[in-house]
Amino acid sequence: MSEKKHTGQETLTQRPLNIWIVTDGKPGHLNQLKGLCERITAHTDITEQWISTQDTQTHWIDCLFRRYRHTCNHPASQSHQAPDIVIGAGHSTHKEVLAIKRHFRCFAVLLMKPSLPNHWFDATIIPEHDNPTPNKQTLITKGVLNTISPITSPSALEENQHKGLILIGGDSKHYHWNAAEVVTQVLKLTKANADTQWVLSDSRRTGTEFMSLLKQQQPENLHLIPHTDTPNGWVKEQMAQAGNIWVTPDSVSMVYEAITSGAPVGLFNMTAKKNGRIVKGIQSLVDQGIASTFTADNLNQITSVSSAPLWESERAAVWLLNQYSAFKKVS
Repeated sequence: MSEKKHTGQETLTQRPLNIWIVTDGKPGHLNQLKGLCERITAHTDITEQWISTQDTQTHWIDCLFRRYRHTCNHPASQSHQAPDIVIGAGHSTHKEVLAIKRHFRCFAVLLMKPSLPNHWFDATIIPEHDNPTPNKQTLITKGVLNTISPITSPSALEENQHKGLILIGGDSKHYHWNAAEVVTQVLKLTKANADTQWVLSDSRRTGTEFMSLLKQQQPENLHLIPHTDTPNGWVKEQMAQAGNIWVTPDSVSMVYEAITSGAPVGLFNMTAKKNGRIVKGIQSLVDQGIASTFTADNLNQITSVSSAPLWESERAAVWLLNQYSAFKKVS
């Protein structure tokens, strides 16, 4: 998206929106926050102030008395401009977000199901696998937000059709890990698509056994890149070049990133530890035809029935700006 849009609402301010982003530093939460802010920037000018919960001294009593204290390296000590919007992701950010909201009387957003009463915040963006209660201040998304932008150009999709990406996770709270079984599936996939050049990377949870087993039988059309050799932004770059993406279902965030890319997505078979909310969420993607499972019939013809890519960060940004616009009219 090359130019700013205001998504139907009037210009929100005569200056850039000042957005404070509260983070607990966890990679998954950072990815969600970055994905949302990138899409907000596509629609309106903003300034960003990032706040780490490790650098703050906020207490619950501060929330009660509308106080907001900060250390010398905190954004509030470097700028006289109060935030228009404060956004947090992660349970440990709730206190900080609430204190900022009450002190500055700004618009407060959480990218998760709150552990505090939902109405204490102005907006919540919650993945459907967390079973949120529908209400006018909550946007329910398919999976968590991410920084991936879909490829929509037919020529780019055609150019990528013989490039494949394989992303491997490992043992998780939701799926059992069997390195040999996943290796077998990878070999069957690459053999069934001999005209495709595949790139495979593992993760911190994979363990060394998987790559060792795969190297023993590594086909010529498969290039292995350990996660330790991948720089920041590597996955995003690879997804932009892939005509097919296969992912282990334990990597939930990676599954939704792959789907957002616009490429057809396949899921390797792994045994679920229990039929919990995450497993049900992955199964719903298969049931809706958004992703395919590993079977002998679809190894070289995975497709998506969706007419448009799932771009939840974009949808969330548009919704949030509209929510903020309504908030300003009544505040």
